[in-house]
Amino acid sequence: MAEPMKPSIVLFAAYLLIASRAYGEVSWEGYCFRAWEEGVSSFEMRTYYDNTVKWSGGFVKYENSSALRTVVLASSDEELHDKDRPIQLVTTWLEINGDRVSGTYEMLSQGAMVYSMVYVEKRSGAKKTFLFDPSARSTPEAGCNWK
Repeated sequence: MAEPMKPSIVLFAAYLLIASRAYGEVSWEGYCFRAWEEGVSSFEMRTYYDNTVKWSGGFVKYENSSALRTVVLASSDEELHDKDRPIQLVTTWLEINGDRVSGTYEMLSQGAMVYSMVYVEKRSGAKKTFLFDPSARSTPEAGCNWK
C-alpha cells in the first residue's frame, strides 16, 4: 500500500506567497490620548488598515483597563485648506458594544499632527475631549507608555 503524500514545504511556501499578495499587508497606527477633563481616563486607539481589500478596524483601550472596545471606520473626509500644507483629515470611528453602536470617536488631524479627539456617548450624548500625547508613544507590544 502506498504511503499518503506528505505536504511539501515548497508548496506551503508558495501558498503563503500567493496568500500574502492576495490580501496585502495590514498596517497599524497607534495613538495615545490624554483626558482633557478631570476624572476621565486616558486611552489608546489602535487602527489597522489593509489597502488591498479596503478594510479598516481597530480598538480603544482605556488606561488602567484591560477591556478592548472595538471601533470600525465610519467616515474619512479630506479637506484642503492651504495648498502649502498637508490635507486636513476628519476621521470618525464607531464604537461597537455587542450588537450596537455605543459611541463615536472623531479625530481631526493634518499630516502627522492630531489636533483633536472627541468621544460622544450615543445614549446620553455626553461629549469628552481628549488631547493627543505624542510623548506616550504606542508600541505593538506594550501600547501607550503613560508615565
